Amino acid sequence: MSLTIYFDCFAGAAGDMIVGSLLDLGADLEQLHRDLSLLPVSGYRIAVDRIHKMHLTGAKFQVIVAD
Repeated sequence: MSLTIYFDCFAGAAGDMIVGSLLDLGADLEQLHRDLSLLPVSGYRIAVDRIHKMHLTGAKFQVIVAD
């Protein structure tokens, strides 16, 4: 199965916004955790929350860095 996604970023889009939208579309969060664990990087965690603003809902993706 092939899937094409178009982003209409007339005002720009940050990486956290793109990852949040992909998770909202059904990307596997556990697979993202597994893939990120392969990187030689430490001292961070990721968080995904459901947010509601006005009449819209979506996934808020955050990378939280340890001090």
